[in-house]
Amino acid sequence: MSSALSIAATGLNTANRQVESAARTVVSSGVAGHNASAEPAAPKTAARPADPAAASLPPPRPVFDAPDLATGIADLKQAEIGYKAQLEVLAVASKLEEEAINLIA
Repeated sequence: MSSALSIAATGLNTANRQVESAARTVVSSGVAGHNASAEPAAPKTAARPADPAAASLPPPRPVFDAPDLATGIADLKQAEIGYKAQLEVLAVASKLEEEAINLIA
């Protein structure tokens, strides 16, 4: 397999993982939005150490686990574009390899 085909195949695998991750984000944001309408979730805060020096620090900022729907959709679109681009690279590399074989033969 030529390096271009290998790179395109790796790009397709990466785009596939991005699609899966973005889809999970979109689904999770819908679930989080549904759960938020039923019962508001309290923000999680990081545990504070028992160190006296750390007691003088400001309290930690709350961490929310709810994914952002807009970010998930944008990531999904970006992964789609990357997937299409890798398919085009794969098609061109395959065509070039075929032409090279025809020139040699």
